[in-house]
Amino acid sequence: MKRYSVLLLTLFAAALPLCAQGEWAAGTRLRGELSIDYALDGRGTPFLTMSPDGRWLAVEEAAELGETGPTVIWDLSSLERTLTLPAVHEFSPDGAWVVYQDEDVAVVHSLPGGGLVGRFPGTLADAAFSADSGYLLTYNDGELGLYAITNRPGEGATEFRALGDGRVYELPSGRQVGEIAADSWPERVLSHVRGRILISGDDETVSLYDLPTQRRLAVWRAGWGEFVGPRGEYVLLGSYQMIDEMTDELAYELRRVEDGRAIWGTSTITYEEANVRIDPEARWAVVTNLFNPDEEGLDGLETWVYDLATHEVVGQEAISAPRLTPDGNFLIDAVAPQGTPLYALPDLDFIDFMRGAEGWFTPDGATLLTFELGRVLVWEPATGVG
Repeated sequence: MKRYSVLLLTLFAAALPLCAQGEWAAGTRLRGELSIDYALDGRGTPFLTMSPDGRWLAVEEAAELGETGPTVIWDLSSLERTLTLPAVHEFSPDGAWVVYQDEDVAVVHSLPGGGLVGRFPGTLADAAFSADSGYLLTYNDGELGLYAITNRPGEGATEFRALGDGRVYELPSGRQVGEIAADSWPERVLSHVRGRILISGDDETVSLYDLPTQRRLAVWRAGWGEFVGPRGEYVLLGSYQMIDEMTDELAYELRRVEDGRAIWGTSTITYEEANVRIDPEARWAVVTNLFNPDEEGLDGLETWVYDLATHEVVGQEAISAPRLTPDGNFLIDAVAPQGTPLYALPDLDFIDFMRGAEGWFTPDGATLLTFELGRVLVWEPATGVG
């Protein structure tokens, strides 16, 4: 089952509708609870997938040791248990379809009814659906498998994808238009948005390619990168170096894709799981890192917010695992003790405190999910809007 991670390595999405800035400012209200014995990964994080429109939540159920449980799909608008499937790989952008991998076959069901749409040969691509939700993409013996999953697929704008071994295809025609040469292709693709792609090189470089033409537009000295912003206007680059067995160094910089100009960068970060979040509009950067050991010699985590226009620190708080709303105006600490606090950005003013841990905002920013033993808590803005 695909799940959300600290650094999203593969991204393919049109701009998502964003939660209005004022909605979470008034605090939160518990809208309901979902009863489920959910499975956890090795770090205690639930296995979950959410639809881009924020309506559907898929949660893997717990199973016997060594086995994989079924996946339950909930309708977050009604808080009803809608469908149970063996697994979930991805929801379509419009929320009409859900797909999972069954050995060498991709299985698509419709939502909300759960009817079987079809079984399609091949291995699912990372972004399995076309942007208009009309087509499913798979790998088929090294070739693109492109299947219309409706009788009248959408007439979306031309889309370009680099799949599998770097061959570039045009959608919805399925025509191969070129190839980007890259060794170990699946490991090298770092981020993919709106016809452009970032590929990391073995020589500690990140290259930006235009998919329709396969032209390399830029190359930067870095170990990895990801697009920032709903249209990929910026690229966040990171570098990693192991100093010794106890010390790792990371450095980040933010560049504008249009001209490659660096607009912000971090000093060296000595924490291997430090993370950097950039507001979608590139107004501020949220950086989490170790701070000085306390009197007992224990390290802690703290989060700083930098104004990207002035490079000044405008917020600072003991937050270990920040997760932002899609509009970049609020964040939660997903692993705070005893519950989940909500803060306003950029100054990190405290707003509210919710029960449950491992919090996640839905992709539309209108709902917040937290987890207690045997249940998922569903929160909405106290204004009731969302």
